[in-house]
Amino acid sequence: MSSPQLFDAGLTGKVAIVTGGSRGIGRAIVELLAAAGMNVVFTYRENASAASEVTTGSGGNTITGEAVDVRQAVACDALVEKVVDRFERIDLLVNNAGVIRDNPLGMMSEDDVR
Repeated sequence: MSSPQLFDAGLTGKVAIVTGGSRGIGRAIVELLAAAGMNVVFTYRENASAASEVTTGSGGNTITGEAVDVRQAVACDALVEKVVDRFERIDLLVNNAGVIRDNPLGMMSEDDVR
């Protein structure tokens, strides 16, 4: 069975940041965007070996993993600056990383929402 062919979505050469891109849904998003021709920078927090698997299997596409704790605004700002310095643009942001909070949104504190 051959792999599915992607249609030209106009993403070739564009730049994406995917938070939480080393495993699960995030990894699938990273791989799909790279297959569509995007340069993809993804974040991971601790699992460097999983992140390495994503970049190793990139098949020639530009996929870069960055250890970033997305709970820290300063770290996120630094990532954005690094990506813009390297690619001169960011075209797409996928906020896939999440922190579990066990309350309905209306019951969360402002700190939890941040």
